[in-house]
Amino acid sequence: LLNKWYPRSLDTVYGGFISTYTYDFKPTGAQDKFIVTQARHTWTSSKAFLDYPGHPEYLRCATHGFNYLRNVMWDRVYGGFYLLTDRKGRVKETGPSVKEAYGNAFAIYALSAYYEASKDTAAKNLAIATFLWLEKNSHDPIYKGYFQHLSREGKPIIRTAQTPSLSELGYKDQNSSIHLLEAFTELYSIWPDPLLKERLTEMLLLIRDKITNQKGNLVLFFQPNWTPVSYR
Repeated sequence: LLNKWYPRSLDTVYGGFISTYTYDFKPTGAQDKFIVTQARHTWTSSKAFLDYPGHPEYLRCATHGFNYLRNVMWDRVYGGFYLLTDRKGRVKETGPSVKEAYGNAFAIYALSAYYEASKDTAAKNLAIATFLWLEKNSHDPIYKGYFQHLSREGKPIIRTAQTPSLSELGYKDQNSSIHLLEAFTELYSIWPDPLLKERLTEMLLLIRDKITNQKGNLVLFFQPNWTPVSYR
């Protein structure tokens, strides 16, 4: 499976990874670059090198992914990772949410794994910077956890009366929360910082006590105060 994707998926023209193929592995479509896809490829190839250190091509792929995350998808003006760019690296704004906690969680996950594989301190420093960016912009100091939808400047998107009833905009959600816990765990393995440990514990308790109902199921969307949202 690894050798089907690497190095085949490297975008050697614009950087990052090609992610859309036909059934017989011919690249197709516009090849937009989604932060989650680019980060997952970087994480996977980093872990592949750690598992198979005799195959340096995996590290080469991971380095290729890291360079794209750092040089293209990271906002050098306001910080944080963009959600989506076109293949040439131009930011695509498909709605009011230009950045998301979810996407930045995957970036932390990938950067931490890449540091573990490469020992490149630039990756560790960028992972820390992403955590601190989330702490400044996305963390909810009142009800805890993280706001999911953010403007380019990092301001949480507030749900209004004009927001369509079935839109998830402005809610917190289970998906970003579990992946933030996952990303913070990976980061803590290379940077055992006291604040990060506090946020790890916070996310664990939210998932255990707020997101999981009495029947043991995870609820999908929440009001900012962690009141479950039911769609009808």
